[in-house]
Amino acid sequence: MGQGGSVNRGVGKALAEERVRAEIAVKLHLAIGDRQNHRAVLEAAFRASDADGSGEIDFNEFCSTAAALNIGVSEEELYYAFKKFDRDGGGTIDYHEVVDFMCPVIKSHAEAQKAAHVEHLMRLAENREALEVADDTEDGVQQAVRRVAEVVFNKEINIRSAFKTWDRDGSGKLDVSEFVSAMNSLGFSMDLADARHVFKAFDVDGDGKLACWEFVRTLGAFEAELNGDQGPVLGHNTGRGGGGDSPDGRKLPGPPADVIGGGPNRLTSRGGGGGGGGGVSSATAKRMQDKSRQQMETARQQAEREAAEARAAAAEARRREQEAMAMIARQQEALARQQAALEAHGAERSAHLAAQQQAAREEEMRRRQMLADTQRKAELQRRAEAEAAAREAALAERKRFEGMSRQAQALAAQAQAQADALAEQVEAERLEKERMAAELQELKNQQREHEEAMKGARVNLSASGLTQFPQSTSETEIFEKGVYAWTAGNLPDSLSDAEIIDAIKKRLKYVHATPEQALAACVREPRLATQPEAYASHGVDTAVFQAFAAQLLYHLSDVRTAKLLSAISGALPIISVPRFLMLFGGGDGRGAQLVKPNPVLGRSVERLSDREKKLLTRLREFLFEQHSQMKKMYERCDPDGNGYVSIEEFMNAMQRAGVAVNGNGFRGLDRQRDNTITEDEAANILAYFDKDKDGFLQYHEFMTMLQATKTSVLTQVMSKHEC
Repeated sequence: MGQGGSVNRGVGKALAEERVRAEIAVKLHLAIGDRQNHRAVLEAAFRASDADGSGEIDFNEFCSTAAALNIGVSEEELYYAFKKFDRDGGGTIDYHEVVDFMCPVIKSHAEAQKAAHVEHLMRLAENREALEVADDTEDGVQQAVRRVAEVVFNKEINIRSAFKTWDRDGSGKLDVSEFVSAMNSLGFSMDLADARHVFKAFDVDGDGKLACWEFVRTLGAFEAELNGDQGPVLGHNTGRGGGGDSPDGRKLPGPPADVIGGGPNRLTSRGGGGGGGGGVSSATAKRMQDKSRQQMETARQQAEREAAEARAAAAEARRREQEAMAMIARQQEALARQQAALEAHGAERSAHLAAQQQAAREEEMRRRQMLADTQRKAELQRRAEAEAAAREAALAERKRFEGMSRQAQALAAQAQAQADALAEQVEAERLEKERMAAELQELKNQQREHEEAMKGARVNLSASGLTQFPQSTSETEIFEKGVYAWTAGNLPDSLSDAEIIDAIKKRLKYVHATPEQALAACVREPRLATQPEAYASHGVDTAVFQAFAAQLLYHLSDVRTAKLLSAISGALPIISVPRFLMLFGGGDGRGAQLVKPNPVLGRSVERLSDREKKLLTRLREFLFEQHSQMKKMYERCDPDGNGYVSIEEFMNAMQRAGVAVNGNGFRGLDRQRDNTITEDEAANILAYFDKDKDGFLQYHEFMTMLQATKTSVLTQVMSKHEC
């Protein structure tokens, strides 16, 4: 669209704002009632709208005022009107912004056109097209220039007038910054590097400045392509030949000779080039000028029609205001007549009220007499009701005692049922213990039978030069611990040698036993646990290896055991004791003792769980039953006499108290979960009483643990002995 269309839209917008002002003014005058001063009405309305007295009106206050004035519009329309008042965009409206909108300064037609043109340019800037030079090549530059030519031809822009607008300094030529501004006004956005490339394409003479004729000549190269057979259209802003005019009216020189002399750079085949025209036919120029004049005439007529509508709207607003004033006067007269009628009615009402008051006094005397009679009757009735209530209370108390008696009988029956259930549970636990003991004995018998069978099938390994152990057994202390931690199972023959050794090492670590200790218990040689070098000439054969694994509840077949030992020795299924110990990290001083991190260190416990308290009570009861002196109790829990109780010594003491040890992450005896303790629970108990955070219980810390509930424990022990 041309510039005229944007002006028409600007005038229409101004008329719409004028109608809004007129409607608000009428509403305010009707509400305030001031017929003299429009600004006084605005000031009063602003004070009434500023509910919080901040000197500014926010959107909520604006909406409240609109509702009070009965302006029936949507919230979206209210927000649009609020933005019209808020000229600075601060989110609030002050008094000056109200005055600026309601009392605008009247602009001339030229100023309105200029403002509309500026607004049109701002809308163009918001919707600019990015003009880029593809790959910084000559083809990319030509494509950019062609896009500019398309916009100029499609919008039918008057090049001469537009060039004067672009030439801000009036020099008659455009530099790079003015050229970028010209591209922006055409709806393009471009960075400086692309602008320089496109500018060079327009700069025909290469002087670093762009004259009007250079702009026309460059765009003329695309004229035939964009307009077909219609002929050149760029010259509608100049005559034929000669130079164009500068912004101050001076004649500008025409293009160089090679542009107008028929050389390869000429714009067209007609006439000489001018600063704005270059080879344009007069008929085409005249046709374009007529079209421009017709558009301007249409815009002028539209502006006159809209101005007439604005004047009519203002007259209608004034007429409405006069009608409103007349209506207010009529309402005031009616109010005066109503006031007089009310005064006359008030006098009649006063006389009537005096008569009513006299009648009320007489009625009050009669009411008091009746009230006295009623009170006497009520007193008699109250006494009768009190006697009846006393009788009913006695009856209810009797019923309550009977209910309590029945409840006591029910509780006794319930307690007897609970006692019977508890007895059944105790009997079931006893039977379960007996069954477990039978299972344990059966496992021992099976193990003994297996070992006897293995002794009969032992291979004569005298050729190895190693001394065989005379006996081997799996019924060791380690086996007793393992029964509570694991279920007996087979190590499949499909496992590799390393997997079998790793499985056995994990269970040794769990029961806190070294390979030396486990082997010494298995072959009944206690000295081997402390002096393994004394048994360097002894050998571990298939039977010993199977018993070694069986005490950890692992079963290995004869063939798989012999294959493993033969692979290690390279010949016979027997290896020396040092070599056997090295398989599991022992012997030769390497891993002879498994070092386990102290789980108590770094642990912070604020309180003990109910289960941990029960386990600790179990230990206290055991110690108080065994010893009467605190020192003896401490020595009982510190068998090595080093002056502190470690977590291993604490768990051993719990075992002696009848609490089974169950490891974290292993399947324990869930049937007797309340009679087992895990390493994590033991670490929590020790950490709770370990005040110096050294990972052990010193004597005073151990005494604190025992004395914490000493009274309750002694009471339980004494009552147990009395029973």
